[in-house]
Amino acid sequence: MQLEDSKVDPHSMKERRCSIAETFKNFCVRFVRLNGILFTRTSLETFEEVFSMVGSDLHVLLSSGPKHELNIGSDAAGNEIFIVRLVVVLIFTVHNMKRESEGQSYAEILQH
Repeated sequence: MQLEDSKVDPHSMKERRCSIAETFKNFCVRFVRLNGILFTRTSLETFEEVFSMVGSDLHVLLSSGPKHELNIGSDAAGNEIFIVRLVVVLIFTVHNMKRESEGQSYAEILQH
């Protein structure tokens, strides 16, 4: 009986990969939206909800699969590049939020 439980259905693995791909796509869109909310300070009323969804999606993507599958890139290098991109976007947002408080509009910041 235990042997039967340990068998993995190939169909369910395919569904999981599709689910991870969809989660990755949703995460990317929500992450950019979240940073847009912070950067432009528009739609602040949606921040908490979007932040929660981004956190949930990131948790799913960083969770290991049955064989420590790579969930956010095609290989280790893809995972590393993805994480670097996330950090760069966050640094840009935080750095330029300070500039906005110094009197520059976000349109002026983007032009530089």
